[in-house]
Amino acid sequence: SGFRCTKHNEAVNGSNTSQHCQGRAADVCILGMGVDQMRDEAERIAAFAAGGIGIYPDRGFLHVDTREHACRWVCERGVYRYLT
Repeated sequence: SGFRCTKHNEAVNGSNTSQHCQGRAADVCILGMGVDQMRDEAERIAAFAAGGIGIYPDRGFLHVDTREHACRWVCERGVYRYLT
């Protein structure tokens, strides 16, 4: 998932402040890599390291965005846990 219009964001239960709606986010899956490996690679990219990285192990993808501040989270079984 990359850019989302408001209607699609609502349909997928996205946040009201979703970076996807601003064109600043993508949900990615890299074949042959687990979410921890994808996270490690995302941390090596300056724009993502300074922005948002979210791990969705149940669904097998990683969220990355270029927000103005660093933010990290894990979403398992629909429960968000923010990391420091």
